[in-house]
Amino acid sequence: MAQDGSTDDAGSSPAAAGAEQDPAWADEVGEGPAHAALSLSFDEDSNVLYASVVPADESALLDLDGLRQLIDAHGFGDFHFQPDALEGLMRRLNGAEYGDVAIATRVDAGITVSVSADGLTALLTTSPAWGGVPVTEGRIREALAAEEISEELIISRAVAEAAGQREVKDLVVARGVPPEPGIDSRTELLVDLECEVSRPREDEHGNVDHYSVREFLVVEAGTPLLRKYPPTRAVAGRDVYGKAISAPDGKDIPYPKDMTGVRAAGDDPEVMVADYKGHPVAIPGGIRVDKTLPLDFVDLRTGNIHFDGSVLVANDVAAGVTIIASGDITVKGTVENAFLEAGGDLVVGRGITGSEVAMNGGQREVMLEAGGSIHAAFASGVRLRAGQDLVVKEYLNHCDSYAAGQVLVGQSGGHGVIVGGTCHGCQGIAARVIGSHANVRTRVKVGVHEELRRSQREALDERRALKDRLEQLNTMLASMQEDHVDGDGRDNLIEKVSRTIQDFERRTAEVNGCIDAIAERIASSEAAAVVSDQRVFPGTLVEIGDAVLPLRSESPGTRFVCRAGEIQTA
Repeated sequence: MAQDGSTDDAGSSPAAAGAEQDPAWADEVGEGPAHAALSLSFDEDSNVLYASVVPADESALLDLDGLRQLIDAHGFGDFHFQPDALEGLMRRLNGAEYGDVAIATRVDAGITVSVSADGLTALLTTSPAWGGVPVTEGRIREALAAEEISEELIISRAVAEAAGQREVKDLVVARGVPPEPGIDSRTELLVDLECEVSRPREDEHGNVDHYSVREFLVVEAGTPLLRKYPPTRAVAGRDVYGKAISAPDGKDIPYPKDMTGVRAAGDDPEVMVADYKGHPVAIPGGIRVDKTLPLDFVDLRTGNIHFDGSVLVANDVAAGVTIIASGDITVKGTVENAFLEAGGDLVVGRGITGSEVAMNGGQREVMLEAGGSIHAAFASGVRLRAGQDLVVKEYLNHCDSYAAGQVLVGQSGGHGVIVGGTCHGCQGIAARVIGSHANVRTRVKVGVHEELRRSQREALDERRALKDRLEQLNTMLASMQEDHVDGDGRDNLIEKVSRTIQDFERRTAEVNGCIDAIAERIASSEAAAVVSDQRVFPGTLVEIGDAVLPLRSESPGTRFVCRAGEIQTA
């Protein structure tokens, strides 16, 4: 018997032997038309199934179904057949085209193991068997062992699942243990500053007092303000090979240098308390206490105000006066034709007005500037500069306004109109209405301001200088420590250099934080948009980065964005 189950006579080919074995497949060979018979043979070395068409004395009635039955009967039905192989074989048989042809291949199931780039997962991909060796759990585990996958990290359920399916792709069959990086030191505020949200409050009768915009929180000396939690150590992981994966320990982040008005508690050095009575202000990584100056009003009777701390004005700020405060400025009434500069937030409960000329589109000389956000009910004929957001309820009328964050007009109720002047919000502008029926020229602009780019360059330059100086100081310290000459002078110098290094390291951490914050602001500015909820009028000039779009027709609520250097609506 041959490998396919047919008989072979001495000196006969497999095809001829097949014809002699079963004359039913042969046609008569003589002076009439040619007749052919079919024989199958399998080559164990190449795993290829051949069909031989040979001359025969008689022909048999054989169709495609009969051919498939013949192949199944010889145990080759599960092989991988070439496309149209059986149809082609039928044509050769019916046309008496003698010769051997490869029609199918025996294929073992394929098993491939790959490991993710981070080494934490092993992925299994299998291909189906065609008459060959199938996928089994044993074969899968052998493949995993060949890749040196740790046996204890193999997912047995997944291996069984793969063995029970014809094929799988990228099935996770082993999973490592990811490392847990240490957590940097962190701080927790021990006072509630949310009570200072800048918005009108509603009393128990439902009445809204627009004069009651913001109440300062005042703490007494010794009040706990902040707790610092130390950094934690990392927990190592394991990759799928069973090897350890390290992770960095948490860093001890120093307090910012501008934490004024606070000190460490005597019984717990990780708790900071107020050094004196004042107004607590949260800053990145810490807290400070500002001394607050309360005033009933500011006018010619009080004169100009310059205060190192926060200022609270219970009523109005009259024309011609100046208020400069290193902290927040809160005015519960109106500001008329005055100059206000706040290191923190600037809140005006009612509104801000400039000169009559400025309110009609003329030169704007009155300015309100804040290192934080500016909040007002309305603003007309003034210059506004906000280090964070500019939030206006009713309208910005012929103002020259700039916000390093967003300009938000009418987002918490109110008319929300921007008309006339120039409005620049680095991270976006949102209003209900932009422009007016009179086609008043109104310029709205979003995107990064050159001042922010300049601040980024200056911070990067300072970091480079700090790095160079630290390298010099560390070299000096190492040289002094290697000098084995004893003496109080040497020890004092080493201590002084060490303190200087610590100061430079603290400043470097602060500069790094500043660089990260600027980079975040620049990234958010790149996706900035101009948004109008209700209507945009002709005469409006939209600028996004370097792209400019003058609007010549009225349009409903629209969102303007910049794509490929062109302003589009979205």
